[in-house]
Amino acid sequence: MIYVRLNGGLGNQMFQYAAGRRLALNLKTDLRLDASIFEVHDLRSYALQPFPIVAALADPSEIAALLNPGFAKRLLRRTGLARQLYVREVGLSFDPAILDLADGCYLDGYWQSEKYFKDAEQQIRADFQIQQDLPRAARELAREIIQANSISIHIRRGDYVSDPHTNQVHGTMDASYYARAVSKVKERTESPSFFVFSDDPEWVRSSFQPGVPYRLVTSDWQPFVDMHLMSLCKHNIIANSSFSWWAAWLNSNVDKVVIAPAKWFRDASLDDSSIVPESWIRL
Repeated sequence: MIYVRLNGGLGNQMFQYAAGRRLALNLKTDLRLDASIFEVHDLRSYALQPFPIVAALADPSEIAALLNPGFAKRLLRRTGLARQLYVREVGLSFDPAILDLADGCYLDGYWQSEKYFKDAEQQIRADFQIQQDLPRAARELAREIIQANSISIHIRRGDYVSDPHTNQVHGTMDASYYARAVSKVKERTESPSFFVFSDDPEWVRSSFQPGVPYRLVTSDWQPFVDMHLMSLCKHNIIANSSFSWWAAWLNSNVDKVVIAPAKWFRDASLDDSSIVPESWIRL
């Protein structure tokens, strides 16, 4: 059994699931998700329901027993695996040792790199195909996106602005980043149609001036709907956000152009070298 601690929003939970799923596939074992943090932190909630993932939620008593020091000692005597039982992520750079962990481990981290699941890419893509019906307006927009040479632009603000700690860690991408990204996409595509997705539409209306026409997508849909619509676009301009990272990664266009921030974190001490795939363009 592989256990993964879930934490954060939809994009973070997808990274955590993907790392655990790849490891479980490699070991031919089952995957359990520890969602207990959402019982005590109400800012986020379990968000993987829309997907046909292959994992069960772990029972809290199961996790308590697993992480109990006495249980770990007994496991060591019986299997020799206790030294790998609890695996906490150290830093944010890719750690290849994670790919070779043994059965019975518990992963605690963000695991924000496709390198943790690249060799299981097709399975991960299948696991993240939504299985819920889209709202009618979203279906209509999806048809429009598919028919156009569509480019999604994701502008993430929300807690990146309102929460002082989050702002200190992440910061936000300013209008100049998006203007440069739009120019880069225009150089590489013909007749682009831009679709802007944001959790702060008022800021977009007042401050976003990319110099091209665009459609601002506003709705009260669940977040996975916006992610799905962005993934249907031919090309993507993303924020420093795991949410739009996944939208771009799930984009199946083999010729896609993905523009990502050169600086993922405002906090310069954080290593972002493993987050953005090599084929994407960083500005």
